[in-house]
Amino acid sequence: DITHQRHTELALQASERRFRAFTERSQVLTVLCDASGKVLYVSPASERLLGRAPEQLLHSCVFDWLHPDDVEPAWRALGEVLDHNNDKEESTFRVGHADGGWRHLAILSNNCLADPAVAGIVLNLRDVSGRVQAATALVRLNAELEERVQQRTLELQQSRDEADAANRAKSDFLSRMSHELRTPLNAILGFGQLLQSDATS
Repeated sequence: DITHQRHTELALQASERRFRAFTERSQVLTVLCDASGKVLYVSPASERLLGRAPEQLLHSCVFDWLHPDDVEPAWRALGEVLDHNNDKEESTFRVGHADGGWRHLAILSNNCLADPAVAGIVLNLRDVSGRVQAATALVRLNAELEERVQQRTLELQQSRDEADAANRAKSDFLSRMSHELRTPLNAILGFGQLLQSDATS
């Protein structure tokens, strides 16, 4: 029995070392919190992602990490996680960094409250700031392009209207000139015919 118990303890220690090595080297920030958001565990990736050591974040509330505008959506997301045991829910929130800025983090939540080995909600956080910034830049670029197209379309319509107005003015001018020239020319032609008839008689 003692030998079996010793083997079990060694296996448990090896499993714990493996888990610790995995979480400490992971690029993903792993957080364990209770149903109220109180932090029970933080992996070392917090230094890379948030600029804070795990012990600085331990026993804090995850909602205190968030941008004020994201707190209410985060509470709703937590409610959904609590309502669905073991279902994974991913959301993106702005999380404060030690430098005073904000990072867009995708947070995958897994409700493990019913699992006695975990007894908490597991959060896996990864930085997606670059993706969010690229998407924002793309939206801004599309808006600028659309504005340019509208401006160019307006300019072309204005040019077309100006060309139409010039063509109408030209046609009106030619019509008036034709009328103005026709009257004296008719008189000249009439006099010419009279002179010709006098010359022949």
